[in-house]
Amino acid sequence: MNPSDSANLDGFLRRFRRVRAYGLAPARFIEGQSLELFVDLCIVKTELRVGEAWKLGKNDPDSAAIQPDDDPIIPLGIRNAPVLAVLEKRRSKKADDYNESR
Repeated sequence: MNPSDSANLDGFLRRFRRVRAYGLAPARFIEGQSLELFVDLCIVKTELRVGEAWKLGKNDPDSAAIQPDDDPIIPLGIRNAPVLAVLEKRRSKKADDYNESR
């Protein structure tokens, strides 16, 4: 996802700070209709960790969200950002999967 601004994230974080909880629920999009949300399967969470992707290392559980095609913002002057090792691993795995499928 490449949003044009941070309005949705900012709004979510503002509400989370006020309510101290959020819910995750599966949904299904039916083409030409609307979104069907399965609120009965909702998982309520009361903890949230927000950080900068460039700081995620290979042993960080949140690094699971890093995809091979991601291009995280790394501040100027930062060399060997931990996320580079994560990306290298993901990209080599993607290449291996591609070569096996040929």
